[in-house]
Amino acid sequence: MRGLKFLPTDTANLSINNATTGTGSVVAYNDCRQVIAFLEYNTSTPPTTGVIVLEWAHEADYAGAWSNLNTLTLANVVAGTEDPGLTYPGGLPFVRARFTTPSDQAVTYYTNGDLN
Repeated sequence: MRGLKFLPTDTANLSINNATTGTGSVVAYNDCRQVIAFLEYNTSTPPTTGVIVLEWAHEADYAGAWSNLNTLTLANVVAGTEDPGLTYPGGLPFVRARFTTPSDQAVTYYTNGDLN
C-alpha cells in the first residue's frame, strides 16, 4: 500500500498558491488511481468573488482548451453551498487549477493523487 502521492508537507501539489488570479502549476497524476483536490483560504478574510476551474489535459504543455473537471464559485464555497473538495475516480495525466474570474482574497488550491 503506497497511499497518497504527496505528503501534507509537500509543496509540489500546490496548483494555486496564495493567489487571486492566474493559471496554477501543472501536476502529473498519470501514476495515480484517482485525483483529489481541495481549496484553502483564510477564514478571517474569506473570498467573496472569484471562480476557479480544475482541469486536465493529456500533455503538461498542451496549448488547447483543457477539459473541465470541476468549477468552484468561491462565494458559494464560503457560504457552504458548494463543496470545496473533489475526488475524481480515475487517473488523469496532468491537472491544473485556473482562475476564470479573479478572487478578492488569496486562496490556495491543492491537488493530490491516490497511488493505491
